[in-house]
Amino acid sequence: MRSRHAVVLIALCGLLAASCASEKLIGWSGPKPAWAERPPDPTAADLLFVGQALGLNVLEEPVMRSRAMEDARLQIAGVLGTEVESQSRDRLRKLGYAPRGEDRVVGAEYTREIDLRVKQSVLAVRQTDKYWEKWEIAPGLFSSSFVRYKYFVLAAYPKREYQRNMSYFTRLITDQNRAAALMDAGKAREAVTLLERLLTDYPKASVPIRLKLADACEQAGMLRRAELALSGAKALTADRAQRRRIDERLRQVRSRMPVLKNASAYVSTRFGTVAGKAVAGEPAWLTEPCLQARVAVTGLRTGRQAADEKQLLADARRTKARWLIVLDVTGDPNATVETVYDNPLHGVRAKCSAHVYTAAGELVTATSTSERGLAATLPAAVESACKFAIRSALRECFIRLAAQ
Repeated sequence: MRSRHAVVLIALCGLLAASCASEKLIGWSGPKPAWAERPPDPTAADLLFVGQALGLNVLEEPVMRSRAMEDARLQIAGVLGTEVESQSRDRLRKLGYAPRGEDRVVGAEYTREIDLRVKQSVLAVRQTDKYWEKWEIAPGLFSSSFVRYKYFVLAAYPKREYQRNMSYFTRLITDQNRAAALMDAGKAREAVTLLERLLTDYPKASVPIRLKLADACEQAGMLRRAELALSGAKALTADRAQRRRIDERLRQVRSRMPVLKNASAYVSTRFGTVAGKAVAGEPAWLTEPCLQARVAVTGLRTGRQAADEKQLLADARRTKARWLIVLDVTGDPNATVETVYDNPLHGVRAKCSAHVYTAAGELVTATSTSERGLAATLPAAVESACKFAIRSALRECFIRLAAQ
């Protein structure tokens, strides 16, 4: 019985051995170069990489060559990424940022950018030699044999291009963290200058740099420049999740008021016929934008008739206001009705024209904005639209005043 089992076992082993895959070299493009076995040392001008690819037919040579060159470029990106991380950590440590953790900032976004930049600089990577082999592959007892080609390229990457990319990526990282240190020290404007200089030198720099610039601008009260930085970041990324995050940041920035120092104003607001029917008296929200911008309201006048300008200026001087702000608010009589979650809502637009004068009567800035309100009743929709229009107009004026 045991001998019979032994015979069966030996037969199975023989069958398995016969079914094992094997490969045999049956052709080649020429003598195998030494670089196909082991990548050669760099030359005085170039770094050398060996890229590989597979194919089923020698007629696929252009495709195999393209794949092999792509393999070489990926190797270049890997070397760049490792060296950038090492040099960046060393520089940040020398700058004193290592205890803060900035020496670990190098992350996935820079790896992605390195990959992208190397792929974009395809012309800098050139093929200097090629070699291919033809192999017969025998999958085993139950499958037919087939031919496979192994393609090799020797790719040269200029050392000057390597150093240029090294400087580029290392500066992106170190300057970003220098800016973070300036912001922590309350020097947001210096951080803005540093990051804007970086983007001037590298206009296609990564999204994280622009997001950091937006943070610095917001901290410095430069809200318009923060919006531009965020819009630029959004234009550079195709990642949907990142675009949604940037949109949320834009909404946050656009909801903020700049902070003005030593500012005060006498505010006169005239509501047109449609707006006047919905807005009665002096609503609490009328002065909210001024309070958020740290503008002290020394006096407030509301009504449906245009006030005498000389009298307004006299009131502004009497209350020792720095500025006279004149708001003219009109509502659109053409309302619409739309259904939201099965509820009918009224929609209407309001327009606010804002003029800011000095107490001496000199026009400082002026703007006009239009906003839409949506509410269950028409008066509430008009009031909402007026509120948003006034806030939008005052924000624009305050941003301009903060920049002066």
